[in-house]
Amino acid sequence: IIVVSGACTSPDVMRGEETKVLGCSEYLKDVKSARLLLPGTHPKHIVVGDGEVQGFVTYMTGEFFDLLAGQSVLAGSVKPGASLEDPACARHFITGLEAAQSGNILHQSFTVRTRQVLSQVQGHLNYFYLSGLLIGTELRDLREEWVPLYLVSSGMHTTLYTIACNSLKIKIKKVIDADEALIRGQELILSGLKSSL
Repeated sequence: IIVVSGACTSPDVMRGEETKVLGCSEYLKDVKSARLLLPGTHPKHIVVGDGEVQGFVTYMTGEFFDLLAGQSVLAGSVKPGASLEDPACARHFITGLEAAQSGNILHQSFTVRTRQVLSQVQGHLNYFYLSGLLIGTELRDLREEWVPLYLVSSGMHTTLYTIACNSLKIKIKKVIDADEALIRGQELILSGLKSSL
């Protein structure tokens, strides 16, 4: 059994994502600096350059979504089960993304409730609006000078973050499958250990 202990900075930690970063190295060979965006319960924005991680920030986007949608006053205003393939859901997701670009998330999140009460917005649409608010707030920290941006993702997160980046004019250089990056990273760690023996 090999335990990879993770990585840390003075204000932040990651445990597991560092293996995915290593697995992305083949895409970054000729890249002087880049930003990796790893969505999830606790998304990571990781700056890499000159063959090493130079810094990273963790966001609680997914966990906040679960808490607000399941345990807050907003729980009665959102309903899971719909899909972004529904154009109405996609529109409400984009509306949330755009709303998040200004204002205060503590107020904006309450608008999920007022949209239902005052405008009779259905729960499945508010579900994607809330998702857009939180992802849009997270992505406010991305700046153009941090390109190229690599999205390291799988499944529904790939769809959500691709739509979000496109809507907010954030250019994605490449989408890297997170599951494949994890496996490649594990293989690199193992081969490195074998060669050092």
